[in-house]
Amino acid sequence: MLTGAVIGCGPAGRTHLAAWRRVKTARIECVLDTDPARAAQAARDFGVRRQFSDFDRMVVQARLDFVDLACGVDAQPPMAAQALAAGWHVLCETPLAPTLEQAAELVELAEAKRRRLAVAYAERWRAAFRELKRQLDGGAVGPAHYARIADRRPLARVRPADPARPARHAARHLLVLEGLTGCFDLVRWLFGEIASVWGATGRHNPAVRGEDFALAVLRAGAVPTSVILDVNWSAPLPGRQIRPATLPAVRIEGPAGALELDPQANALLCRGHAGGPVEQPLPPVPDLRLEPYLELLGHFAECLESGKPMENEGAAALEPLAAALAVYESAKSGGLVLLKKP
Repeated sequence: MLTGAVIGCGPAGRTHLAAWRRVKTARIECVLDTDPARAAQAARDFGVRRQFSDFDRMVVQARLDFVDLACGVDAQPPMAAQALAAGWHVLCETPLAPTLEQAAELVELAEAKRRRLAVAYAERWRAAFRELKRQLDGGAVGPAHYARIADRRPLARVRPADPARPARHAARHLLVLEGLTGCFDLVRWLFGEIASVWGATGRHNPAVRGEDFALAVLRAGAVPTSVILDVNWSAPLPGRQIRPATLPAVRIEGPAGALELDPQANALLCRGHAGGPVEQPLPPVPDLRLEPYLELLGHFAECLESGKPMENEGAAALEPLAAALAVYESAKSGGLVLLKKP
């Protein structure tokens, strides 16, 4: 059985710990956090044998196959580099790093150390999006030429703006870099490589430091598909909606019709050019927070054991980060940004 450590015991790290308990091929041997009390609490809550607050001490005392990093965008690159240097495989939360240069250096280091480095783009592991992709690949709408991904999730106007993640209000790049890299991964997974990005951002909530509104227009894949990513964490909920949707709403259009993911109804709707929509109810998910990580972490462990390729491993994990950073570049310049292949 593989043995690993979770580094970072905040909300993201605790989600990972809860999911690891249900992965049968791996065991979390220890946790690490710069706050000893938080590390001790996480170890107690999730039945982990050991806890550390010093990385060097963990290197000496722990015998590990991998580390799972959920320690924040600024702390993650040096921590990942130390873990790779120690000979461990590494799974990183999103975003991998605050700059593309730092992320590329980590990929190069992993290759030099012959260790595996993957990024936890979780959205693609949700059952709803897996079914959406299955229908899209099966030709439900034909070659998609347009898509829109929309999310409204208003944060409180007093601190903490998000009680579930108390530190979120202090994030320098709240929405795009720290919140949406998984959506950029979803776009390239559904439609193909992202070729260009136009973006706009804004901050409208005085209780947060970073942007809470983002609009991005992407061109992806060979068709190509024009994708609008429309996310606002500052505006009130639309219409009669009384609580944020559990997932973004998605509409995909092609010559044969349209495919919609309706998170309010927990259903997929397929509309042709004749007749009404065909609705496919989706299975209920008991815990949406854990759902994608159960699949993602199981995949990571399975690939470590078998040597099979991983989704979002190495250089393949850089494109969503490049697209996120391009939104900021475009918002600053007002122009279109062409993405270079990593």
